[in-house]
Amino acid sequence: MKRNLRILLLLPIIASLASCNNDSSSLPPSSSAPSSSTSSSGQAEYVDYIHDSNVKLTLAYEGKSFVKDGIQKVTLDTCIDGDTAHFDAGSDGKIKARYYGIDTPESTGKVQPFGRGASNFNKEKLEAANENGTIVITGVHLDEYVPPEFDSTGSRYVTLIWINTEKKDAKPEELVLLNLWIVQEGWSNVKNVLDLPDFADTFYAAEKQAQALKLNLFSGEDDPLFNYGDYEDASLLDIKKEIVASIQDPEHKNAYDNKKVRIVGTVAGYSNSILYIQNYDAEADEYAGINFYVGMGEPSTAFKTVGTYIECCGLGVDSDTFGFQLTDGNFNILSTAENVAKVLIPADENVDEFALHTFEFKPGELKEANFEILNCSVELTEEVTVVGGYTNTDNNETTLYVEDSAGNELDYDIFVPFIYRPDPNNFRLKYDDYTDYVGQKFLIKGVYTYHRFSSGRIGYQINPSNSNDIVLVEEEA
Repeated sequence: MKRNLRILLLLPIIASLASCNNDSSSLPPSSSAPSSSTSSSGQAEYVDYIHDSNVKLTLAYEGKSFVKDGIQKVTLDTCIDGDTAHFDAGSDGKIKARYYGIDTPESTGKVQPFGRGASNFNKEKLEAANENGTIVITGVHLDEYVPPEFDSTGSRYVTLIWINTEKKDAKPEELVLLNLWIVQEGWSNVKNVLDLPDFADTFYAAEKQAQALKLNLFSGEDDPLFNYGDYEDASLLDIKKEIVASIQDPEHKNAYDNKKVRIVGTVAGYSNSILYIQNYDAEADEYAGINFYVGMGEPSTAFKTVGTYIECCGLGVDSDTFGFQLTDGNFNILSTAENVAKVLIPADENVDEFALHTFEFKPGELKEANFEILNCSVELTEEVTVVGGYTNTDNNETTLYVEDSAGNELDYDIFVPFIYRPDPNNFRLKYDDYTDYVGQKFLIKGVYTYHRFSSGRIGYQINPSNSNDIVLVEEEA
C-alpha cells in the first residue's frame, strides 16, 4: 500500500468509536480486505487492518519446524507480557518468542502505564486461540523456509504470531497477525518493520488510526490498571499470608496485587533474575520470604550478596509461572530516586538480629506446601540422589528429581538455573544437562519456593544460588 493511499484511508476519524474498538473479545469476521464502518458523510471511520489482504500468511505450516524452517503450529506455554510469550513446539522444545515490529509498555521487571493492559490483551488472544483455534509462529522472512533469528538477548526468537481464535487447524490465509492486532488496538507503537516492507504501510496506518481514535496507549488518560500512588510499608509476614491464601484457594484475590510496597529483609539468595528476601517477625515468632523479580538487568552486587539486610520498594503482581512476586524495583546503587533500594547492613556486618537464618532439614523431613519456610533459606543435612529430570538448553535451566538415602522420592525438585561446576579448581568440568547429575549424590542448599505449571498445579523446589550451594558427595573407595 503506497503512503498516499494510506493517508486517504486515514481521513478524519470520529474518536467516539474508541470505546467500541476496545471490546476485543472475539475475532472480527474474515475478509479479503480491511473492513470499515462509514459515517453519514461517507468518510472512513474505522479500518480493520488485521484483515488487510496485504497482511496474509502464504507459507504452509503443516509438518514444518520453527527452528529449522521458520514456521510451525504451536501451543501456548506462557504469556509473559504484551510482546513476549513462550510456546511449546513439540520436539523443538520451548520457543521464547519476542514479537517483531512492536514494543508494548513493560509489565514484568519494570511496570509502565498500559503495560498490564497490553499483557492482558496478548494473553486473552493467545489463550482463546490455544483453546479454540490455531497458533502459528514464524520468523520475519515469509517468502521462504529459513531458520528464524534471535533478538539481542540471544535467547528469544524474533517472531510473527499468527492466530485464529475460533478455528482449529485454520488455513494460513485464515490467520491474522497478532503483532498488527496489538498495534491496531493501541497497545504499542510500531517499532522498525523494515524487514516486512509489504506489511509496513499497514502497520503504520493501524498505528495512526489508534492515535486518532485515542485508544489505550494514545488515550491521553491515566491507565486505570496502573498504580500511580505512593509506596506503603508492608511486612513480609502479611504478604506471605496472602500468598498462602492464594495457593490454597485459586479464587482468592491477593490484597497486595498491584500494590506498591516498601519492605525490609535479609537476602536469602539470588538466581535467574530473582532476588529472594526473608525476614523474621518477632511478634509472631515466624519467618516469611518473598521473591523479587529484578528483570533483565543485573542489580548491583551489594544487593545480591546473601546475608545483606536491605530495604527495597516494589509492585506486587501475580505471575502465571512464579505465583505472587514483587517487581518494578530500583537496585541501581547510584540512583537517587525515592524508590531506590538501600543496604541497611552489609552481609559481613549482619551477624546479630537480622542475620540470615537457614532452616535445616533431613531430605525426607522437608515436605511440599511447607508454608512456614516459603521463600526462605534451607539446607539439606543429608545427601540426596538425583534420579531424573529435564534441561532447557536454551537458558541452561535444569530441574532435578531427587530421592533420599532410603530410596523415597521427595516431594520437591531441585531447580538449577545455571551451569553447575562441581570442582572450583577445574573450570572445564561442568554439568549442563540433567543426565550429568543422574545417579550421583549431592548436599543441597538454596531457597525453598514454588511455581505454577501451565496446568495450574503447584510444584515446590529448592533453588540454589550458585555452584557453591551444590556439593557433590564423592563415593568412598
